[in-house]
Amino acid sequence: MGGIHFPFVSSVFGIVVAASVVFVLPKFFGRTDSRRKTGGRTGPRATEGLVTSDQIVNDYDTVLSKLWGGPRPKYYEDAMQTWKEKYDLTGKVAVVTGGAGGVGFYISKLLARLGCRVIIPWREGLEFEANSARDAIRKAVGPSALVDVSTKPLDLSSFASVRSFAQDIKGKLKSLDILCLNAGRGGAKGDPREVTSDGCESIMQVNALSHFLLTAELMPLLKAAKAARVISQSSAGRMHWGAKSDFSQRMRDDLSGEKIAPEAYNAVTQYLVSKAAQCFFTLGLNKRLQAAGVDNVVAVAAEPGFACTGVNIQHNLGHSALGFSDGLVPTCALHDFFGHHAADGALNAVMACADPDVEGNFFFSPRDGASGPPTKHTVQSLRKTKDAKKDPMVVPTADSDGSFWGDRDEMTERFWMQAAAASKAVWAL
Repeated sequence: MGGIHFPFVSSVFGIVVAASVVFVLPKFFGRTDSRRKTGGRTGPRATEGLVTSDQIVNDYDTVLSKLWGGPRPKYYEDAMQTWKEKYDLTGKVAVVTGGAGGVGFYISKLLARLGCRVIIPWREGLEFEANSARDAIRKAVGPSALVDVSTKPLDLSSFASVRSFAQDIKGKLKSLDILCLNAGRGGAKGDPREVTSDGCESIMQVNALSHFLLTAELMPLLKAAKAARVISQSSAGRMHWGAKSDFSQRMRDDLSGEKIAPEAYNAVTQYLVSKAAQCFFTLGLNKRLQAAGVDNVVAVAAEPGFACTGVNIQHNLGHSALGFSDGLVPTCALHDFFGHHAADGALNAVMACADPDVEGNFFFSPRDGASGPPTKHTVQSLRKTKDAKKDPMVVPTADSDGSFWGDRDEMTERFWMQAAAASKAVWAL
């Protein structure tokens, strides 16, 4: 999953770059957003099913660069060759949501390389992607790679599907070491507000609420492991760039955006709220685990940087982030200039899964913000970042000064209350 990350948009340099993107790149590269290529479809419908089984198995790296723009992987192959020496996951079992495509595919692939048994969920109509991802990983890692496609599908837009999937997993495993909550969807300014069959706004349910429920359902397996970890995939967008002033209020009591006027709905803002929600979920889960005396399960979070994936295509960034007319500035061109490959974006979540020296509320992100090698942030080091006041992952000290989020402990509890009410999750801690 790609993350919104545009540190340049408020600068004069950004204006110059944006102008060059408008007038030069579309002509030079001859690309338009895949949203437009697919007949104006929005959200995941704009980007699903565009890669064949043969492409997934034989040359996924190149196919993604051609499809979404951006460079080839820079750091991933080295990790495939060298990380096993420091991150040996032999005997571990992981579930990776969204593990069949984009960033998730590369998380699954590297975890398998590290010796982990990886379970890849699938969605109805896209079974071929999960099966092809399994075959591609076995081809890259070797036939002995422990990669399984789940028996039951997992549709994060349905709480019933989440429960059915979890029940099946619990019937097959005795314990679970790694739960990587990677799957997610995006949306663009101007996209209609979509509501699931559960009555929740779709972006919030897929990105946050269903992962909340899935973790609750699988908690008995996590507690049964010697040392288990829950990893939430967030985004630089969690820090509220470009969102309206009601952003924190939305987090406080309106996760699904039900209180805003229909014409004021913005799918990108909803995505940003969902990514902040995943941070508050991490903080709240660690708080509850500690209170219950559960010391063998910790929750951490990561972000992929400006990864060149279909999620950013769903965002239609030239329009939604830079404010140009719809279709004028291709997201692929922005990927070419500022992004990094989905494989490199995956390294942060894999490090979060595998690094043995990790405590609750650690965060993993690219060194240079939008791109770069993966970097681990402790609770203390996060407090020293320039965006600490805006970052929902920062755990404040008793004498911390003002924050965009106000009382973050209260905000965490507000998120937890809304998520529990919407999903009807039961936590057995």
